[in-house]
Amino acid sequence: MKSRTSTRNLLLLLSGALLLLAGCMRNPDGGSVGQPSNESRPPAGNVVPLPAVPPPSQICVDTIVARDGKFIPERLVVPKNCAVMFTNRDDTVIQIQGHDFILGEMGKDESWAHTYKEPGTFPFFNAKSDTMRGTVVVQP
Repeated sequence: MKSRTSTRNLLLLLSGALLLLAGCMRNPDGGSVGQPSNESRPPAGNVVPLPAVPPPSQICVDTIVARDGKFIPERLVVPKNCAVMFTNRDDTVIQIQGHDFILGEMGKDESWAHTYKEPGTFPFFNAKSDTMRGTVVVQP
């Protein structure tokens, strides 16, 4: 059940990100894809402004995989506000613990995500193994 919930949440996150990216796309004539041109827009009093959309470069999802008793990669460099997806490809159950989080137990092919919001170097480890360790480096 955890895997379905995690997968569903990831799919919702990615779907939303794709919709945001689609809204940022431009036609060669400078207008947004799927947006009416200035000529076909209603008067300004009837238009509801949309919230600001972050540029595509600010949307980040990266992955660390547990396989063969180690994390791949063992050191991952990401920008701040990046969601890091931890995925278990081992046959054993793992539980990832970091500087400010403990992810639920993950069986084979299950995933959990953690968003790193501040710059710094953050070690993480498998709480069920003394040898599985890694680091996420978050850049400003």
